[in-house]
Amino acid sequence: MRLKIPRRKRLIILITMIILAVPCLLGCILPPVFALIVTYPDDTDPGEPPEGFTTVSMTTADDVKLAAWYAPPTNGAVIILIHGSGSGRQSMRGYAEMLHTNGFGVLAMNTRGFGDSDGQINRLGWKGTLDVGAALAYLENQPDVQAIGGLGLSMGGNILLGAASEYTQLGAIVADGASSRTAEEYKVRPAHRKIWRYFSIQVIDWSVQLLTDDKPPTPLLLDAMVEAESTHFLFIAAEGSQEEIDFNEAFVAAVGERASLWIVDGVGHTGAFINHPEDYEARVVAFFEEYLVGGN
Repeated sequence: MRLKIPRRKRLIILITMIILAVPCLLGCILPPVFALIVTYPDDTDPGEPPEGFTTVSMTTADDVKLAAWYAPPTNGAVIILIHGSGSGRQSMRGYAEMLHTNGFGVLAMNTRGFGDSDGQINRLGWKGTLDVGAALAYLENQPDVQAIGGLGLSMGGNILLGAASEYTQLGAIVADGASSRTAEEYKVRPAHRKIWRYFSIQVIDWSVQLLTDDKPPTPLLLDAMVEAESTHFLFIAAEGSQEEIDFNEAFVAAVGERASLWIVDGVGHTGAFINHPEDYEARVVAFFEEYLVGGN
């Protein structure tokens, strides 16, 4: 004898199943798909270097050859530029020209796996500290380089922050749109420590490890910044992203007087330079001049 379930009750059961299925979809299926995107190759041609720049190469400690554009300084200070996860150094052309116009040398690099750089791509920047090490080794062999800083967008900002404690040569870092690279870094904010908040990011981490054999980087961003006792930081966050603001406020609180935060009105993620180029130039140049050029 078949048990008859009232139509209304069947509808309630169906709705409940859908409600339960959505978190499963978001937490278990979409993160591996995102991990595939994180590790998807980038073969974009960066094009010709800006005027005054040449194309150079360097090799990391784990024997990965990286490509970059380089222009020497006239004020003794060089800025390492690191792009975001969506594209290589061609996206940093405007930043490179702006800094070079103000007397800074610029090394605009492609991190591993992007464009004409070798290696396995990881759009979370997990092996970025090795890439920063290669950039610093290159610059230390160039004439007229007396001080080194860095400017990174999103992933690039995370990479520079993560490398700060290992490479004390980085005297000043501008991190535009920085946040986190891993689930452990995501949990730095108390509101993110509930399992339903970080579980999907944890699944992404596990998936990326399976796809690349990369390991989540250490130290954590906050620890690296705190340990980099001689480095100064300028954090830039978009008003349009409250989570980005929250992360960067946590960074400033941890670092203290060595850090400042510019929350840019009316822009989205890393939109400050495009929407407010003059203000961006004034703030960034003044920051680097104070902590790099002023000490030469």
